[in-house]
Amino acid sequence: MRLDRLLSIVMLLVNRKRIQAGELAKIFDVSARTIYRDIDAINQAGIPVVSYQGANGGLGIAENYRIDKNVLCQHDIVSILSALKGLSTTLDDHRLSATIEKIKGLIPDIKINEYREKSSQIIIDLTPWGGSEEQKQKVTLLKGAIENSILVSFEYTCSKGLESTREVEPVSLVLKMQTWYLYGFCRIRNGYRLFRLSRMKGLSVTEISFVRRDTGVEDFPWEGDWMGNSSVVRVTLRFPPELKAVVEERFDTGKIFTDSGGNLLVSFSCPEDQWLYGIILSYGEYVEVLEPQHLREIIREKVRYMNEIYNK
Repeated sequence: MRLDRLLSIVMLLVNRKRIQAGELAKIFDVSARTIYRDIDAINQAGIPVVSYQGANGGLGIAENYRIDKNVLCQHDIVSILSALKGLSTTLDDHRLSATIEKIKGLIPDIKINEYREKSSQIIIDLTPWGGSEEQKQKVTLLKGAIENSILVSFEYTCSKGLESTREVEPVSLVLKMQTWYLYGFCRIRNGYRLFRLSRMKGLSVTEISFVRRDTGVEDFPWEGDWMGNSSVVRVTLRFPPELKAVVEERFDTGKIFTDSGGNLLVSFSCPEDQWLYGIILSYGEYVEVLEPQHLREIIREKVRYMNEIYNK
């Protein structure tokens, strides 16, 4: 978590007069280049970090500069606390709780009630309905493996239903639309892959360490992987007017149009795979595939097969 790392770097710079970039890199298990990018972000936030030369040199906060509670305004603190509390709902990490307490320490006692009221206006809960302890355990195991650069292994079922054994150098945990993924280098496929945690079975952290490869995860490389794993198709769906609220929850309003009969037309591009078929079928009799024609035929065939199952 970059925010947690930035806050920790600031606290280290406050508590120490000088610290080497290499030492920071070891502490946070990142590259020196990443540390320098973090320092740039801290400078942009208004905290002057400079590089001192000489035997006792290193990175440090500029002399005569003092950090006070005015560095973060009221809205900054509320936003940070809301984000961290939301993350804590799906991640077991005592250090995350410690970070939340540090941020709370910036709130003046006289304004504690005001902050409490504002922080309750937006509540982020990333856990699924009913909770998922198994998911939390997987996230915790993988987070530890990432921090310590330890190889993990698991049985994985892809979107096409194929099962395989994977050995992965874990790089990042990715939370996307309330779903956790692992991004890492798969030694079986000899390349970087994105793995959905819910499709993992028998997850184990091995005793094999690895040297972390230099990857630019800040650029979200998995977005290109998602579009590149399958052929991309342009899909047009039609929904009845009474499903407007449901459709607007799922699709961007800019992709929704209304025809002369009041029906809702949705057009979008995405990879064609079992995930797409499942999304369409989840709407049951309330959706019709208009194009492409071959997708319409695939859904028709699946509905026919479902009908045979229920008429046996």
